[in-house]
Amino acid sequence: MSIKLNNINKYVVFNNEKIEILKDINLEIQYGEITAIIGNSGSGKTTLLNLMSLIDSASSGEYYIDDINVSTWNTTERSKFRSDYSSIIFQQYNLIPRMTSYDNVKIPLLINKNVIKSDRKSIIMDSLQRLSMEHRKSHKPNTLSGGEQQRVAIARALVNNPKIVFADEPTGNVDRNNEQIILSVFKELAKEGRAVIIVTHSDYVMDYANRVYKLINGEIEVVK
Repeated sequence: MSIKLNNINKYVVFNNEKIEILKDINLEIQYGEITAIIGNSGSGKTTLLNLMSLIDSASSGEYYIDDINVSTWNTTERSKFRSDYSSIIFQQYNLIPRMTSYDNVKIPLLINKNVIKSDRKSIIMDSLQRLSMEHRKSHKPNTLSGGEQQRVAIARALVNNPKIVFADEPTGNVDRNNEQIILSVFKELAKEGRAVIIVTHSDYVMDYANRVYKLINGEIEVVK
């Protein structure tokens, strides 16, 4: 099983002009590995991540997850994939200010029909503990450092036990200590057989990655 992109193209039309963002992307990503995608601003990294996480759609090409052509999926199928099978971590933490760490992490479980209510507490605490944030469970975001907020955001992203983790500059706003904690968790996730896909500018993240690809003007090349 793997994640495959075959001849993926993405373009937009602006003022009657076709602007190409991604050009004939062919990529295979394995479970059990950390894959890093690098590139300068405007190279198409976030667009590619949005396509892979099914937030956005390609203009042409085919996208397969576990031999299923997800390019043909409708809005409902895409939404189910994002809630049940994958998670997305952003550079901006997107925590709800009025909620504690515990309640922020709980949010995805409220719409997960596969988790019974009596199991939620242990699942939430396990996720917080994984990020060494269980002692901050009652704290609201404004009482946490930036690195701690990101760790809560990651705990929230992992609470539904995703098979694929997408991350857009997940360590861009944190210090080195928090970066090490976060990357250690990503490494554990890969060892558990998950696919971890990170868009990054960080050399430190690239050192952790099993594979690194670089986007240059919408085209992809292998770095390692």
